[in-house]
Amino acid sequence: MGAIKRLVGEHEITAAEALVDDIVAVGAGGAFLGRRSTRERLRGGELWQPRVWQRQGFERYAGTRLVDEAAAVAREVSRTHEVPPLDDDTARAVDDVIERYARAVGAPEDRVRWRDES
Repeated sequence: MGAIKRLVGEHEITAAEALVDDIVAVGAGGAFLGRRSTRERLRGGELWQPRVWQRQGFERYAGTRLVDEAAAVAREVSRTHEVPPLDDDTARAVDDVIERYARAVGAPEDRVRWRDES
Protein backbone atom coordinates (compact mmCIF):
# COMPACT_ATOMS: atom_id res chain seq x y z
CA MET A 1 0.00 0.00 0.00
CA GLY A 2 2.87 2.36 0.78
CA ALA A 3 4.30 1.96 -2.73
CA ILE A 4 0.96 2.84 -4.29
CA LYS A 5 0.52 5.89 -2.06
CA ARG A 6 4.00 7.08 -3.00
CA LEU A 7 3.40 6.52 -6.71
CA VAL A 8 0.09 8.39 -6.81
CA GLY A 9 1.02 11.10 -4.31
CA GLU A 10 1.32 14.66 -5.45
CA HIS A 11 4.79 16.08 -5.10
CA GLU A 12 6.88 18.32 -7.30
CA ILE A 13 9.63 16.65 -9.29
CA THR A 14 12.53 18.94 -10.15
CA ALA A 15 15.68 18.06 -12.10
CA ALA A 16 17.54 17.95 -8.78
CA GLU A 17 14.88 15.74 -7.21
CA ALA A 18 14.94 13.40 -10.20
CA LEU A 19 18.73 13.18 -9.90
CA VAL A 20 19.23 14.03 -13.57
CA ASP A 21 22.92 14.84 -12.98
CA ASP A 22 23.47 11.42 -11.40
CA ILE A 23 21.68 9.66 -14.24
CA VAL A 24 23.86 11.43 -16.80
CA ALA A 25 27.04 10.76 -14.79
CA VAL A 26 26.34 7.07 -14.24
CA GLY A 27 24.89 6.39 -17.67
CA ALA A 28 22.78 3.54 -18.97
CA GLY A 29 23.49 0.29 -17.16
CA GLY A 30 25.66 2.00 -14.54
CA ALA A 31 25.50 1.48 -10.79
CA PHE A 32 24.13 4.16 -8.51
CA LEU A 33 25.34 2.54 -5.28
CA GLY A 34 28.48 4.66 -5.17
CA ARG A 35 26.60 7.93 -5.52
CA ARG A 36 26.20 10.17 -2.50
CA SER A 37 22.60 10.89 -3.49
CA THR A 38 21.81 7.17 -3.30
CA ARG A 39 23.21 6.91 0.21
CA GLU A 40 21.40 10.06 1.33
CA ARG A 41 18.08 8.85 -0.02
CA LEU A 42 18.55 5.38 1.41
CA ARG A 43 19.21 6.83 4.86
CA GLY A 44 16.25 9.17 4.44
CA GLY A 45 13.86 6.29 3.82
CA GLU A 46 13.46 6.77 0.08
CA LEU A 47 14.24 3.16 -0.71
CA TRP A 48 11.34 1.17 0.57
CA GLN A 49 11.15 -2.57 0.08
CA PRO A 50 7.77 -4.02 0.93
CA ARG A 51 7.55 -7.48 2.45
CA VAL A 52 5.13 -8.61 -0.23
CA TRP A 53 6.13 -7.68 -3.76
CA GLN A 54 6.98 -9.79 -6.74
CA ARG A 55 10.36 -8.43 -7.79
CA GLN A 56 11.73 -11.28 -9.87
CA GLY A 57 10.84 -12.44 -13.36
CA PHE A 58 7.39 -13.67 -14.33
CA GLU A 59 8.58 -17.26 -14.56
CA ARG A 60 9.42 -17.30 -10.85
CA TYR A 61 5.84 -16.40 -9.93
CA ALA A 62 3.85 -18.12 -12.67
CA GLY A 63 0.74 -19.55 -11.08
CA THR A 64 1.31 -17.68 -7.81
CA ARG A 65 -0.99 -14.82 -6.98
CA LEU A 66 0.34 -11.86 -5.05
CA VAL A 67 -2.77 -11.92 -2.88
CA ASP A 68 -1.94 -15.50 -1.82
CA GLU A 69 1.55 -14.40 -0.83
CA ALA A 70 0.12 -11.43 1.08
CA ALA A 71 -2.37 -13.70 2.88
CA ALA A 72 0.45 -16.05 3.93
CA VAL A 73 2.45 -13.12 5.33
CA ALA A 74 -0.65 -11.82 7.16
CA ARG A 75 -1.26 -15.25 8.72
CA GLU A 76 2.37 -15.43 9.87
CA VAL A 77 2.24 -11.94 11.39
CA SER A 78 -1.05 -12.73 13.12
CA ARG A 79 0.40 -15.95 14.50
CA THR A 80 3.69 -14.50 15.79
CA HIS A 81 3.09 -10.83 16.63
CA GLU A 82 2.71 -9.95 20.28
CA VAL A 83 1.02 -6.70 21.14
CA PRO A 84 2.57 -5.04 24.17
CA PRO A 85 0.08 -4.23 26.94
CA LEU A 86 -1.20 -0.68 27.27
CA ASP A 87 0.23 1.33 30.11
CA ASP A 88 -2.20 1.95 32.96
CA ASP A 89 -3.01 5.58 32.06
CA THR A 90 -3.80 4.68 28.45
CA ALA A 91 -5.88 1.67 29.48
CA ARG A 92 -7.91 3.84 31.88
CA ALA A 93 -8.47 6.45 29.14
CA VAL A 94 -9.67 3.76 26.73
CA ASP A 95 -11.92 2.34 29.45
CA ASP A 96 -13.46 5.77 30.01
CA VAL A 97 -14.15 6.35 26.30
CA ILE A 98 -15.72 2.90 25.86
CA GLU A 99 -17.77 3.22 29.03
CA ARG A 100 -19.13 6.64 28.03
CA TYR A 101 -20.06 5.34 24.58
CA ALA A 102 -21.64 2.15 25.93
CA ARG A 103 -23.78 4.12 28.37
CA ALA A 104 -24.72 6.65 25.66
CA VAL A 105 -26.03 3.91 23.36
CA GLY A 106 -27.80 2.10 26.21
CA ALA A 107 -25.60 -0.98 26.41
CA PRO A 108 -26.53 -3.43 29.19
CA GLU A 109 -24.54 -2.78 32.35
CA ASP A 110 -22.71 -6.11 32.10
CA ARG A 111 -21.42 -5.05 28.64
CA VAL A 112 -20.08 -1.63 29.67
CA ARG A 113 -16.71 -2.95 30.92
CA TRP A 114 -14.74 -4.32 27.99
CA ARG A 115 -11.77 -5.97 29.68
CA ASP A 116 -10.92 -7.98 32.73
CA GLU A 117 -9.43 -5.73 35.39
CA SER A 118 -7.99 -8.48 37.54
